[in-house]
Amino acid sequence: MQNILFLLWLIRTINELSFFVYLWQLKEYRLDRMRAHLTTLEGKRQVFSPFSIVKFILLLFSIIFLGLEVFLPILLVLYLIEIGFVFYQKINLGLRRPKFTPKASLLSIGSLILVLFLLGLSFFKLPKGFFFFSFLLLDLLLFALVSLLVLVLKPLTCFLKQRIIQKAKRKVEKFPHLLVIGITGSYGKTSTKEFLAQILSSKYQVLKTPGSHNTDIGIAKAILSKLDPKHKIFVVEMGAYKRGEIKKICQIVNPKVGILTGINEQHLALFGSIESTGKAKFELIEALPPDGLAIFNGDDGHCLQLAKNTKIKVKFYSLKKQMDISAQNIRIGEDRVEFDVKVGGEVVGFKTSLLGRQNIPNILAAVAVAITLDFSLEEIAKVVSQIKPFEKAMTPSRGVKGTTIIDDSFSSNPCGFLSALEYLKTYKEAKKFLVTPGIIELGKASSKIHQALGKAAAEICHKVFLTSQNFAKDFKMGAEKIGQKEKILVEESPKKLMKRLVRIIKKGDVVLLEGRVPSLIKKFLISNF
Repeated sequence: MQNILFLLWLIRTINELSFFVYLWQLKEYRLDRMRAHLTTLEGKRQVFSPFSIVKFILLLFSIIFLGLEVFLPILLVLYLIEIGFVFYQKINLGLRRPKFTPKASLLSIGSLILVLFLLGLSFFKLPKGFFFFSFLLLDLLLFALVSLLVLVLKPLTCFLKQRIIQKAKRKVEKFPHLLVIGITGSYGKTSTKEFLAQILSSKYQVLKTPGSHNTDIGIAKAILSKLDPKHKIFVVEMGAYKRGEIKKICQIVNPKVGILTGINEQHLALFGSIESTGKAKFELIEALPPDGLAIFNGDDGHCLQLAKNTKIKVKFYSLKKQMDISAQNIRIGEDRVEFDVKVGGEVVGFKTSLLGRQNIPNILAAVAVAITLDFSLEEIAKVVSQIKPFEKAMTPSRGVKGTTIIDDSFSSNPCGFLSALEYLKTYKEAKKFLVTPGIIELGKASSKIHQALGKAAAEICHKVFLTSQNFAKDFKMGAEKIGQKEKILVEESPKKLMKRLVRIIKKGDVVLLEGRVPSLIKKFLISNF
């Protein structure tokens, strides 16, 4: 029995360690992001499962009865149930495993060695009958042990990270004529980067930061692997979770043009306040040289306030007012967006197959840069007409049973979420469905925002499926304000959600996938077309 028990414990331990490394990797090995995650219902469940309570009780009994041998059959059954639950998760949720980078591999192997070392130590040091006590104790401490290794490795990873950053900084200094354009904000950074890079690439050799790699180390690695003398322009997306991070990025790349797309409650749990968020994003503008150019979203009140403190040349873009670059006569369709762009006294019509009104300000920001580099509005409009939706950002696909699937799972923020819901209104006759986990890291604003999202979703959608319990209460409270609480449904199992959804959707319906929706759901809805 003891050998079987050890084998079950080992299988279960390897699975748990792998998941905890995945979780840390998902949160970029950042204590602030992990702390914010652990405040959510999902985070608490992941670290403190119902099995933990049972094990804690058994641990107390083992102390009271001076050993655990009498409880070995119970422990055996417990581990069998846990392993059964692992297989259930694999079938219904898909096992979540880390991408085995050198750091993740080191953490996975190191944490397993540490656990086995502590287990071996207990075998030789604990009295007979108490050996299996260490099984339970180690089970309860697994997350803490992985977290400890993350902290232990932090000085080494910081040292290696700084070496890469300094090397990248020296490389950038070898390109004194490289024009660096920085883009930051609470939302719209990636879209603006993609649009701008595509427009400028029609005339210049342009390098852009890949994907959503917008941290100092991600940008540094892109510089070292991709930047070469042929590049004339470098478009850099800059992200941050606290003040000082964008400043560090600017010290690497030395931007001359900066775009601030907008400020909202995104990652408020990490910044602490909107004011702190604004100051963090404004670090890009502060880093620009005296002959630089700062471009602001003129429809964002926080941007307008920050622009007052800007000492260099400023340009504004707007959908609502007459500014340096303005959009007017906006027409939103199911498969297109059309609008006129006005710069000075010139007006040119723009057409794009991008979906939703939220793309217009990002295009205007790109226009603001392009016209300073001697692009005509006609040239810009021609390129914009050729831009296709990029992956997971309001990307349309034909789906199961002849439905339309709108994949907006790249990321989610309050402004983008509401814009995506607003876009659904263009489907006049179709029933609309929303699948979403909600928005993470909103801090003290989370309840208010999710109630607003719940209300908007219930007004527009036939049904709303939440893939997590985290924000279910607030979604339902928002929907209840218009008497539509029954529209909000919670289903954490992707397979069960797919079955429920497929029973009610029909040809012509529209399904919006908003935020980090489980990939199993997306694959099922699209691949079964």
